[in-house]
Amino acid sequence: MVVIRGALNLNVQEKGQFKYKAISGTNHVTQIAALKITGTINMDFAEDAIGRFTTEKNGFSGQDPTISVTSPNYILFDATSGKSPLGSIALNLTRKDSDGYRYPINYLKSGQKELTANMTGNRSITASTINSGESVVYGPCTANYELQCCSYGRR
Repeated sequence: MVVIRGALNLNVQEKGQFKYKAISGTNHVTQIAALKITGTINMDFAEDAIGRFTTEKNGFSGQDPTISVTSPNYILFDATSGKSPLGSIALNLTRKDSDGYRYPINYLKSGQKELTANMTGNRSITASTINSGESVVYGPCTANYELQCCSYGRR
């Protein structure tokens, strides 16, 4: 569980990486991966940046993050097999670039599914939007092989 008083502003610079993993353990046995923020959660991912949010628990809950993207490599939310990483949060994505490349949103649920072929403007994504899929990725991971590589850390 992450507990922050006030706003959380995360800025991942060009070619930077940010990875967060919520794990289960003997000292924290709850099955909720909570983002306990009293303010807002704002994240910026620059060109070729990577964001990965993984949980071994039942999915992220808490404050809905606002994620601004400018041509990142990928932003991935994933969970252990059979669980949705989004839990009760909504990802609020805003695409700021206009570089001409396609940035699809894909998810895994009994194979790869495409939510949108090219995300533009703003988009809100919830667990129900992706049919409680095991992962959701924004970025140019378009082939099933690449999505699975992103999901399982081989990229």
